[in-house]
Amino acid sequence: MNELKLNNMDSSNHLRIALPSDGALYESTIDFMKSIDTSIERASRRRYVGSLNNLKETIVLFQRASDIPLKIEDTTADIGIVGKDRFLESNNESKSVEMIIEDLGYGKCELVFAVPEQWIDVTSLEDIAELALEFKQNGLELTVVTKYPKLVQEALSKNGIQYITLVHSSGTLEAAPAIGSADFIADLSETGTTLRENQLKLIEGGSILNSQACLIANIDSLKKNQLKLKSLKALLERIEAYIRAQSFVNINTSIKLINESKLISAIIDSELIRKEDITEGFNYSEKLKSIDVSIIIHKSNIVEMVDLLRSYNSTSITINKPVYLFTGKCESYESLIKSMGVK
Repeated sequence: MNELKLNNMDSSNHLRIALPSDGALYESTIDFMKSIDTSIERASRRRYVGSLNNLKETIVLFQRASDIPLKIEDTTADIGIVGKDRFLESNNESKSVEMIIEDLGYGKCELVFAVPEQWIDVTSLEDIAELALEFKQNGLELTVVTKYPKLVQEALSKNGIQYITLVHSSGTLEAAPAIGSADFIADLSETGTTLRENQLKLIEGGSILNSQACLIANIDSLKKNQLKLKSLKALLERIEAYIRAQSFVNINTSIKLINESKLISAIIDSELIRKEDITEGFNYSEKLKSIDVSIIIHKSNIVEMVDLLRSYNSTSITINKPVYLFTGKCESYESLIKSMGVK
């Protein structure tokens, strides 16, 4: 779908989705949308407008990651994927914009304080507080450079740290202490490798925020349009079921010549599975004198469940990974509707 078609069609009822056009979340968001079978259709990568292939009543708007919270707030888009750090930094406590899925399962990183490795005596946030006071007493100022002045100031205030000057920068921060533009930094880190390569180190208590990709929405714009809500529900169903499925596996086997109720009781008593997950998981075959077992369990319990099935003489056990795992309701959608006051 190109811009010309969008301009010629009535798109007022289309769900507008803002996605990152740059930064660390761009490629991973494209991959995530493919994973839930909603690949993005657009004429070329240089086009900033598109649609979702399995959700036709949608418009995808590629925006700079830093602009997405603002685009949701001013209703240029109805929903958007952005880093939790960006959302919390940009959110002006607007009641119209909410985080409806806090963790999409990718883009994980941490907002941290990092100081020069040469600061041998500085190993904790308490040391930073003492250093700031020492600087103040000597007529100097301790400076920290960051892209997140709001979150950093909140962290400093929460820990009772004063006399630190914040320097806001949108560029690369790791070199700031080396070139003298700031004393230390507060930035996102995935593995800490970039920090170490620039002779910076983490400190105890220096974690400000755990962040990841999240889904945000303008509830005021959505609650006025039932067609947009219908498209949003279809998208949330896919996202929620896909995320849930990442923690579970489907175990299949066939067990011969055994009492069905005894096997069910044994599996329930093992506490490896909830009773409601296996009510339809057994099928007795009179011809083969066997019970076909198909159950969904948390992947952390695979070995224990295999051992249990083996104890009932199961010799062929297959394990499959479900793409989606739906439950009785879409929890994120129900929560959104509740916050809107929509029945």
